[in-house]
Amino acid sequence: MKDLINQLKSMKNATTEQYEKVIDKYAYDEVVKDLKDAGLSKDEIPQSEFDDLLKDKVNQARSFSKGAMVAGGAILFLELLG
Repeated sequence: MKDLINQLKSMKNATTEQYEKVIDKYAYDEVVKDLKDAGLSKDEIPQSEFDDLLKDKVNQARSFSKGAMVAGGAILFLELLG
């Protein structure tokens, strides 16, 4: 998740579509990494199973990124109140 946070921080003026691309790429890379850590490759599991894993990871990353953005917005608001 640290990589995702750093990528999102660098995208201050990005569009929603750009955020989605970063999250989707992050999720794909994480699923492939998790499979590799388990001694498997993407080609060794059914596509439907890979898609399910990817969907879960995307949902997890989106949920995390929304929470991080809300927290970041709250901190910025408190700084403005100063």
